[in-house]
Amino acid sequence: MTMIRSYLVLGALLALPGWAAAATPTTVQIQPLLDANGCSSCHERSERLVGPAFDDVAKKYGGNVGAATLLLKKVRNGGNGVWGQVEMPANTRISDADLARVVDWVLHGGAKAP
Repeated sequence: MTMIRSYLVLGALLALPGWAAAATPTTVQIQPLLDANGCSSCHERSERLVGPAFDDVAKKYGGNVGAATLLLKKVRNGGNGVWGQVEMPANTRISDADLARVVDWVLHGGAKAP
């Protein structure tokens, strides 16, 4: 499966309300992924560090049908200009499954819960 197709499949799964509500991981489950993959170096749950706070990302993209696919691509490929001029480096080490869990956690309010 190509990388783009993988993003589309993961994005479609994350967009399903019943699936996301049942499967959204908790902060306790996600924190080790954030730490191991360098996310915590630039992002916090509720306060901006180098990059935006996870709850600000949820506010900006929550409810957008294509948000999961967009964020999967942004994290995987990096980028800049949306939250300022500091470039977010590409994160190629996190697995597709773990990345999908992190994006799901951010978009479905997990970032706001313990």
